[in-house]
Amino acid sequence: MRTRILATACAWGFAVGLAAVSSAEAPPDRDNDGVSDLADNCPDNYGSGSDGCPTEDDIEEVTVV
Repeated sequence: MRTRILATACAWGFAVGLAAVSSAEAPPDRDNDGVSDLADNCPDNYGSGSDGCPTEDDIEEVTVV
């Protein structure tokens, strides 16, 4: 965590304060399914399953002729 110094000018003078700013970022999620790559069993394939893998509802049937 980093600290940012905030300065404010007002009618009665000059005030300085400290504010803690979290610099933590969200964990990576390559397939953008909402399950972080650390917990995703299928990190390269979008899936709505709780483990991050595709469910039968996610898979679109394709007929090859």
